[in-house]
Amino acid sequence: MKTATWYSPYWVAPMIVALLVVADGCRNSQSADSLVSSNRMVIERGSGHTATLLSDGRVLVVGGARTDEGASSAEQFDPVTGNWSLAGQLLTARWGGHTATRLADGRVLVVGGFNGDERDEQSRLASAEIFDPSTGNWSETGRMTRRITRHTTTLLLDGRVLVVGGYGESTVRESTEWTAEVYDPLKGVWTRVQDLPLGGHHNSHAATLLADGRVLIYGGHGVVVVYNPATNTWAIVRRSPVERSRSSTHRSVRLLDGKVLIVGGYAPVDLTSAQPIDSADLYDPSTGDWTLTNSMRTRRMNHSATLLPDGRVLIAGGSGKAGCHALASVEIYEPRTRKWLNQPDLFIRRSGHQATLLLDGRVLLTGGHDGSYDPSGSECKATAYTELYRLNK
Repeated sequence: MKTATWYSPYWVAPMIVALLVVADGCRNSQSADSLVSSNRMVIERGSGHTATLLSDGRVLVVGGARTDEGASSAEQFDPVTGNWSLAGQLLTARWGGHTATRLADGRVLVVGGFNGDERDEQSRLASAEIFDPSTGNWSETGRMTRRITRHTTTLLLDGRVLVVGGYGESTVRESTEWTAEVYDPLKGVWTRVQDLPLGGHHNSHAATLLADGRVLIYGGHGVVVVYNPATNTWAIVRRSPVERSRSSTHRSVRLLDGKVLIVGGYAPVDLTSAQPIDSADLYDPSTGDWTLTNSMRTRRMNHSATLLPDGRVLIAGGSGKAGCHALASVEIYEPRTRKWLNQPDLFIRRSGHQATLLLDGRVLLTGGHDGSYDPSGSECKATAYTELYRLNK
């Protein structure tokens, strides 16, 4: 029987195999240029940050803070030492809504987002920039053809990057986008591709690269669609049997057999309210069919879903209701039996966080909020604490 352990990155000693130790939150008092945090990130980052695995095993975290200083910063986690350190300054502050994609050559492309009131069109960004891990430098690259936030980016098999949907150039935040474009890293330019089909307007959706190179777009405001980069065409596919509301509070993971697991999110109760769900369903790209699978043990949204090396899926945290609410519960989905298994709880409750699979099979959880409000009482309190999940053999 396999067992699992959660632990703080600071405590990597052998004794932690048997103990759960809560990080004490101390940070080194070095200069800003060399500031290192052993057991937590340098900056508190909420649900708007991104976390990207680099080719050498480090993890790059970008933006996601509600100040220009924090939103302009990036930091990196070293899994060997368990330390966090600053990774330069972005050229543009990104409070949230942006994406970060590791390119085929190891660089990281950061796209769009917002740097103020997201409802203000002028706060939404068309800029893109690239982080080079070999030098630690940030550089500007071509601007997109439109301002967007809460879009998706997907690395295609040919090395280009597909950007779909998002809140676009409108003064109404809830307006949807039906456009898509691709980025060519060799030329540093963006090109519009075919618009999404009628009924395919999407923002706050999920995008999943399929094994054959197509891209599944699920959620947002529109129908379920698949993009074929070989033909530059979109196709509408069958709807999921699970009714979910428009926001991307669900999670999407491609399993080892090529099927896509959609899990959690929230569903409408009536015309004015919605609640988290425990439903899970599978999309089979070879047939275009959907199949219900067993439900999770806990209703949740804004959780993380991570494909483990053994093919199972780790579901951590999330929210069990609207507002600043967060869960500590964790469960694993076993595709072979379609069963859900409880796992040890997190150190702290968290929702809207990021989960990154490391090269050694561990899972790093960063940021999000812990279910409490910040001192102003108007926003959920971001956290700098991190923790690691290790599957014991």
